[in-house]
Amino acid sequence: MKINEQFLLVIGATIILIAGFFIYISFSDKKQATPTELNSTIKIEDIIKEQNDWVKKSQERTNASNLLPKDVFLRDIQQIPGTDGLYLGLYVDKFAININETDESLPYMICPEQNYGAVSITGDYYIFIMNNDKIVDKLLIPQSGSELKFSSTSTSITLTLKNTKINNFYLYGEPEPTEKDSGDIVRVNLIKFNDYTDDGKNHEFNLLGNYINCGHNEYLIAGYDNKNNKAIIYPIINDEEKYYWGDNFIPRGNIIDYKLECGDHGNETDINRVYKYDDKLSGYKLISKSERACTYEGQAVIAETTTPQIIEEVFEEPKEKPKEITYEYISRTKYSSNYVGKIINWKGVFSNQTCLNGPKLWPYDEKFLNGERRQYEWFWVIPPETGELMTDPSFDGKWCSYVLKKYGGLSEDQIDAEKDIYLVTGKFIGNDCEYYDLSVFNRKICIPQVDVISIKKVGSRTDSIIPQ
Repeated sequence: MKINEQFLLVIGATIILIAGFFIYISFSDKKQATPTELNSTIKIEDIIKEQNDWVKKSQERTNASNLLPKDVFLRDIQQIPGTDGLYLGLYVDKFAININETDESLPYMICPEQNYGAVSITGDYYIFIMNNDKIVDKLLIPQSGSELKFSSTSTSITLTLKNTKINNFYLYGEPEPTEKDSGDIVRVNLIKFNDYTDDGKNHEFNLLGNYINCGHNEYLIAGYDNKNNKAIIYPIINDEEKYYWGDNFIPRGNIIDYKLECGDHGNETDINRVYKYDDKLSGYKLISKSERACTYEGQAVIAETTTPQIIEEVFEEPKEKPKEITYEYISRTKYSSNYVGKIINWKGVFSNQTCLNGPKLWPYDEKFLNGERRQYEWFWVIPPETGELMTDPSFDGKWCSYVLKKYGGLSEDQIDAEKDIYLVTGKFIGNDCEYYDLSVFNRKICIPQVDVISIKKVGSRTDSIIPQ
């Protein structure tokens, strides 16, 4: 009996050791793991050849390659919008090419395999500014906070080089691929210029960096400082702290609305922090924060209601007033009463075909197409004779049909509410600021109301975006 017990113990210990060994192999240094069937045909020598071919295919890449130090990897280069012959690029010094282990069975998750892609590059990443014949500035991208936990002396970081088209769509905003080619592996463009400082210039880009855990990646905001003709990495200013990478630090305009909700990876504190670009500090300053302990009711996780700490008013009137009254401007400024009676011309799409005294439309603009609009960002299109209609017993209450027929000459059977794009011309009559949601910038949200003059169909949508 004792012999059998000893034998079983030996067998059990052996199984544990073997299992532990394989677990170690599976999780150790996943960024340079053995290629799987998905990318087993990818070879480092092929990546180098592709890189050389990629450089030769454009004059600016060739110029940059000739001007940069030898033995660096030119990662990306794009012309800076609104400039003549000025480029911003990324290069990697002391680089290593990683052929990564990937998991095609979970193509939509933002987890290590999907984040770093089929091929990634580890090294010291630099932002550089180039004119046609010289490098005018360069700046080392700092290591992220998460990576510093593993190495406090190294400055290297790992960013993707090649990823599947479907991950390019979800992580980098590329066009959505067909189901057939969603698994195709392509080069990732890291620089996508946008305006994240609200100065009207598309000189910034949002860089996806280190993986934290599923659904959480670190991002930083960098770009071109046109005042000083230099590369810039914008700091995150959080009370007394100042750093560069932030968990899901993804801007919508010049605002970052960060949330860590109850139950997210076992989180027991509901956290909301709002940051806004501060021109004087040349960084993103914390302007509002709230933390609420999570309580449990059955299987549900609920955050206790508290009043958030408002550090600074989110929206203010800019020094330079816009030439055209845009939805973005009129819904964000607390001085909107100055614009009552002014004429607007906004494109819109029906928001769930809701009608209360008139159609409710989402503004169909660049932010909508970039997925930056939210469900509460709409405007009301109201007939000027609303008061008369509400007391007219013959009116059937079909506000959308009424407005479109009278002011657009469209019958109800001509309307495809989820596909049609309308141009609304009308008179701004004020903002409805009674809608309130603590999760939205911790303030009242103003919804513009427009007395309609005309509404006409100007096109049909090819996208499938729905504000969240």
